[in-house]
Amino acid sequence: MQRKNWMIAVAAIALAMVAYCVFGLVRGISCYNRGAAHLAKGEYDQAIACFDKAIRIEPGFAQAYCNRGTAYYEKNQYDPAIRDFTKAIEINPDFAEAYYNRAVSYYHKKEYDKARQDVEKAQSLDHQVSPEFLKALWMASAGK
Repeated sequence: MQRKNWMIAVAAIALAMVAYCVFGLVRGISCYNRGAAHLAKGEYDQAIACFDKAIRIEPGFAQAYCNRGTAYYEKNQYDPAIRDFTKAIEINPDFAEAYYNRAVSYYHKKEYDKARQDVEKAQSLDHQVSPEFLKALWMASAGK
């Protein structure tokens, strides 16, 4: 009888742990989705706050870092944008969008060599880079 009660208690604890993890993941995704909606509406401060919450809940959420970086980029805050794109890449080294976004941020900081390296990496991951951006980067690099 005691063994049965012990097994039920262990099963209940395991179930509670799974529920806690699932609930946390759902909360993180919910915060992320609110952030994405704010980002789409150009509400960058609200987007950043939502992505902050998503990242606190799920620290390995690469897309939340990338989107928060995009919000910073849109505010012309290139250093925090680059930090977020870099973190997204650390989490997912094959995250082509993060490489491209970081390249654009480096371009605006006139760090053309870094921008070119990231564009090449994004392209190697099959990210389509606009010919206009490639031309602008090439011309800026040639004129430095």
